[in-house]
Amino acid sequence: MSCITGIAANLINDCANSPVAGLEEVMYVFNADELTATKSLTLKSLVTDLALGIGKKGYKVQGFKKSHNSKNELVVSDTLPDMYKQTIDFQIWSKDAATVTALDQLNNLVIVTENKDKGVAGASAFNIFGLDTALFKAAMTQEANVDGGVFKVSMAADGQRVPFYNFYDTDYATSKATLEALLVIQV
Repeated sequence: MSCITGIAANLINDCANSPVAGLEEVMYVFNADELTATKSLTLKSLVTDLALGIGKKGYKVQGFKKSHNSKNELVVSDTLPDMYKQTIDFQIWSKDAATVTALDQLNNLVIVTENKDKGVAGASAFNIFGLDTALFKAAMTQEANVDGGVFKVSMAADGQRVPFYNFYDTDYATSKATLEALLVIQV
């Protein structure tokens, strides 16, 4: 298989369905070594199922308004296939000992975000970051006199095969239910 590809689909901006920016307030966070993803055989960036091992669970990061953001950047190489760098930024308000300890240990993650723009039948609702190579802390700052003294965390991962993976299983409701079910200990 060649590393060089061309175009295989129409890329059309549809003014009747113009994009809506932003993320919902909840992100789903998983330890990378505990999560298994089922990737589509036909669409390179589609994941159709997510599962965790027995005794494992995922977690939520609750945001407010625009307190978290996702970003991807093309990383061009002269000698290797092009890859992507994915970044997730978020804020944590708490400063108690348990939160500080949890933030200090935060690494090796896969994060699923939910777009405000869900797309047709919810096919664009959920994006997965850190699936090819896990997300690790790239920066963490906290300034007592800036933005209420919140922690600002940036997680990043290089070496991603796609800008992000779309998670879609049948419809929006089924996809959302799958994510919510992963927040309890798996039996």
